[in-house]
Amino acid sequence: MPSRVNQNIRKDGTAITCEWINTPLRDAKGNSVGNFSMVQDISDRKQAELALVELSRQLKKAQEVAHLGHWSLDRVTQKITWSEEVFKIFSRPLERGEPSFEEYLQQIHPDDRSLIIERLAAANQGIPQDFDYRILSPDGTIRYLNSRLELDFQGEQASRLFGIVMDITDRRVAELELERFFTISLDLLCIADTSGRFRRLSQAWLDVLGYSLQELEGQDFLDFVHPDDIDATLAAVSNLDEGQTVLKFTNRYRTKAGSYRHIEWLAVPQEELIYAAARDITERVEAQARLEALLNRTQLLNDLSYQIRQSLDLSQIIETVVDSVFNQLRVDICTFVRYWEEDGHPYSETVHEKRCPEVPSRVGIYDLAQHPFYHQSLLKNQISTFNLQNAGKNYDQGIYEFCESVGVSLYLMLPIRTSGEVACLELGRIDGSQEWRRDEIELLESLGMQIAIAMQQAALYQTAQRQTQELQAAYQELQETQVQLIQAEKMSSLGQLVAGIAHEINNPVSFIYGNLEPMAGYASNLLEIIHAYQDTYPQPTTELSQLVEELDLPFIIDDLPKIIQSMKTGADRIRDIVTSLRTFSRLDEAQLKDIDLHENIDSTLMILQNQLNGRSGNAEIEIIRNYGNLSKVECYIGLLNQVFMNLLVNGIHAIEERREVENNPNYRGVITITTHQDESGTILISVQDNGIGMTEQVKTKIFEPFFTTKSVGSGTGMGLPTSYQIVTKYHQGTIDFDSTLGVGTTFRVRLPQLKQSGILA
Repeated sequence: MPSRVNQNIRKDGTAITCEWINTPLRDAKGNSVGNFSMVQDISDRKQAELALVELSRQLKKAQEVAHLGHWSLDRVTQKITWSEEVFKIFSRPLERGEPSFEEYLQQIHPDDRSLIIERLAAANQGIPQDFDYRILSPDGTIRYLNSRLELDFQGEQASRLFGIVMDITDRRVAELELERFFTISLDLLCIADTSGRFRRLSQAWLDVLGYSLQELEGQDFLDFVHPDDIDATLAAVSNLDEGQTVLKFTNRYRTKAGSYRHIEWLAVPQEELIYAAARDITERVEAQARLEALLNRTQLLNDLSYQIRQSLDLSQIIETVVDSVFNQLRVDICTFVRYWEEDGHPYSETVHEKRCPEVPSRVGIYDLAQHPFYHQSLLKNQISTFNLQNAGKNYDQGIYEFCESVGVSLYLMLPIRTSGEVACLELGRIDGSQEWRRDEIELLESLGMQIAIAMQQAALYQTAQRQTQELQAAYQELQETQVQLIQAEKMSSLGQLVAGIAHEINNPVSFIYGNLEPMAGYASNLLEIIHAYQDTYPQPTTELSQLVEELDLPFIIDDLPKIIQSMKTGADRIRDIVTSLRTFSRLDEAQLKDIDLHENIDSTLMILQNQLNGRSGNAEIEIIRNYGNLSKVECYIGLLNQVFMNLLVNGIHAIEERREVENNPNYRGVITITTHQDESGTILISVQDNGIGMTEQVKTKIFEPFFTTKSVGSGTGMGLPTSYQIVTKYHQGTIDFDSTLGVGTTFRVRLPQLKQSGILA
């Protein structure tokens, strides 16, 4: 019964697929009288068939794309069935059909044939297999395949052996290339995971660190990182976790021998892995360190040579040498020792030292008769070294005991001799595992020669000092006894000079000031006349117009009042200065008077206005006046003005020095003047600056006559000592100060209310 399939339209308009089976109807004579038809809706079956065809097509395409084929072996008939993709993988034409087992083995790489036989046997025993092997293509090329084998069961009976074959040649070649690259690369190549474990390492890692591959792969790389570099390494890993590439990151890795190598990294994150290339830069780092050490030592010698040329302060030079050697050579103790004999008995004194907290101080005097080896080495002018770890019988027991007592294992003594003195440098290290290096000894020898030069210069200087000591003492005494008289005479002369200048300036200024108002009136009248002429004769003659243009009459009309006003402003300024000069000129007054303290402070500020306004491009110094309500102050005004002048000048100089030290001419200098009167009537005057401040050494000498921190010719050192005498002796007051280096200084003057009985002694 023939059948046919066609599309039919249902009453609701939807299409269905129908299968028709037609049977012809015949009469008794065999003539066709009609058809008997059966119709079946096969739409669902047709859709399933189409889906199966599409699935088969997609599966075939997927296998082609993945180079994945499948095959089966009927265990009963031994018939082998290959998919089309297997034929392509083995480069076997479809028309040749499946190969025999012998043909199949012939195409397997000779080294892998035994593997194939073993794996097939294991699979036939029901053990699933997953393995890689090689085949030989007809053109002689080698291809890499991955195969998986399993038995296919129908019920309890294994009916066939089923396998899939995947061409992994591209992947395997890439792996081999990567393996070859890992093997031959001079760089340290690494694959790690973000949990911090090595996944794969190149041979260079083994060569650099000295570990075996088994000791590194799978280990947490932080276990090998220097403790001081762990935080930085974790920060770099965090950046990688965020998808950032890490460039030129450096840390240190511990070798199997226990030392550390400097490793420079370039790392890139990829999914859960970190791909990194690194280089051992230890030699470069060490070379840089050696170069820096050489430069530092050269600089040290240059600085010391310069200091010796510029200074005769042997103590400061020795302190610099000891501190520099301690820091440069990284020793645990460095001392400078002087040697002398007294009644034929040898002694040494440690006069300066720099040490770490673990080593006790060596400052003090020692009897060298108890240390013959030490004594002899010192006098022979030869370097002596001692290593407690290698001590033998020839070493001085005293040095041995010394090293044990201070806890150093490595000791060095460098004698320094001049024509009249013997000294030495002593160095010690707690760790005696490494002997003194040649470059260290050469540096010390160079330093020793520089110290010897400094000692000779100091000896010459001391000789010169001794020769002039009595004269200097007499001269000093004369200066100290005469200083007040000289200062008083100087200030008296200065007062007379200032008063005279003020008087001489005041006369012409008064004349100028007195004529400014009439001149302004005359000018105003002239301008009114000009305006009247312009209004009356709006069309002047040609000659007059030319004259107006040549003289620039509009500009003169506009500028003349400004000039007169500027002259008036200048005259006012001169009158203010003259007033301040008159106030300040009372320096020679030796009587107690009730005066306005603020007026005298302001007059002093007026005198110093040029310095406060800034010089040589420096910024202006700001004056802040915190004036309290003061009653008239009974004082010697001439002397007190001198105190104000000294304190303010010191503040200005301190600010200028800070600008110079910090190389900042725009530094904002501020001087704050504060006055206050307490319940007892005592007046407090405070002068605070934000200048350079004082060192502890300067603080102890600030009121000593002739002591100055300024360069030669820039100060006499008498300003503050004189101020101290004026406040304490003549006003029964006090003067003190607070100062912090790099912050500023505050001077405080306290003045009690004086009685007439306390006049100048």
